[in-house]
Amino acid sequence: MVRVLELFEQLCDAEDEAVQRTLAREPREIRIRVLGMLAADRGGAEIPSEDEVLWALAEDLLDDLSDLPSEWTPPRHLPDIDLLRELGRGGMGVVFEARQHRPDREVAVKFLGPAYASAAEEAQALATLRHPAIPIIYQVGQHQGAVYLVMERVRGRPLLEWAEGRTVDERLAMFLALCDAVQHAHDAGILHRDLKPSNVLVDDQRAWVLDFGLAWSEGHGPNGVIGTLPYIADEVLGGATASRASDVFSLGVLLAELLGGPRPTGGSRGSVSMQRRMRLKNPPSSWNHHPIPELNSIVRCALAPIGERYPTVRALARDIERFRQHRPPEAHKGGALYGL
Repeated sequence: MVRVLELFEQLCDAEDEAVQRTLAREPREIRIRVLGMLAADRGGAEIPSEDEVLWALAEDLLDDLSDLPSEWTPPRHLPDIDLLRELGRGGMGVVFEARQHRPDREVAVKFLGPAYASAAEEAQALATLRHPAIPIIYQVGQHQGAVYLVMERVRGRPLLEWAEGRTVDERLAMFLALCDAVQHAHDAGILHRDLKPSNVLVDDQRAWVLDFGLAWSEGHGPNGVIGTLPYIADEVLGGATASRASDVFSLGVLLAELLGGPRPTGGSRGSVSMQRRMRLKNPPSSWNHHPIPELNSIVRCALAPIGERYPTVRALARDIERFRQHRPPEAHKGGALYGL
């Protein structure tokens, strides 16, 4: 497995003749695996089904995007709270459906993984957020060495499922509700860092932005790349610190999908290096898949490099409002960077 990864990194930019010459000295199984990875990387195609396990292992070895060890087990109980069932597990921690005794209410409990054992102070900042689209964090605590958040339990349909059959204006109105929630967090100095469709639920026409438990105060938080590869801004993949503008990028990817187009950054499999190479070949800011040119311009501006991108979520939202009011968006006029 290690040899496969070494060869892939060595040959990903090599000429075909050099690839064949190098692989000729390797066992057949290694040749097949490396060629499959190279073909997918160069063509932007999905990895063949027989390579699914290999791809997952490659992702773990190359980038270690998840700080949560697979063998890590969170506490199975909390004082005054019954943990009912596990709802989800990700790089940041584990979420449970739970019942709080005092007051008697249904809640969700998120345990942060071992890498975030010192995150209680940062997590307290999340509890100050009050917005109709952000689940309330009732309590932040520590138990058996694990930081946990007791949150409002919300339900709803996944954003892209909700969007099926909706008009463009309905989709944009829902997107503006998301923008308002993220801007509210930014105004409080909080970044989200993992904005994506699966972190948005819609319940009775109300949007919920989930997983602010991955958010951190701007300028703080753990080192390294955090988030889901296709939604991570170019500059963050390159090693820059996450910022408000990187959340704008994530919203731009989400908007492209919400409008029914293909994801500008391709699939979710692979490594940081693979994602960066793919974007060099097919820049996200070249997205042009909607029949309405103004919407293409808005998406492209949200995905543009730093300095050309909308500087804030508010700027992105204002351009969408302009479009809904039948006025030309600033991005479509070529002047997205206006003062706020």
